[in-house]
Amino acid sequence: MAKPTIESIDMGDLVEDVVTQFKGVCVSRHEFINGCTRFAVQSQKLKEDGMPSEAQFFDEPQLKLITKSVVKVPAHKLRIAQHTPEQVKEAGKAPGGPMPHIPKSRPVCKSR
Repeated sequence: MAKPTIESIDMGDLVEDVVTQFKGVCVSRHEFINGCTRFAVQSQKLKEDGMPSEAQFFDEPQLKLITKSVVKVPAHKLRIAQHTPEQVKEAGKAPGGPMPHIPKSRPVCKSR
């Protein structure tokens, strides 16, 4: 699996599927155990009835980046490789906090 870089596609980016020319904004990223990464891409155009269309799913290599960050994504939702110093500072203000339902004696993730 390739290490993410600043040029990687991420949530909030405008992309186009190279096969169907479907364009939209990446609204979620799905990383699978075998290394495959798929993105849910939501069209910016509304359907005829004024409702948003459902997101379509594409493998990362099938997508072409058009514009970075057309939708602002909170810094704590971005991949570490994409954090700017300003975003790191802003991430300290991210929602979250103590999790009293998790015992302190047992860490949630042993890798951290």
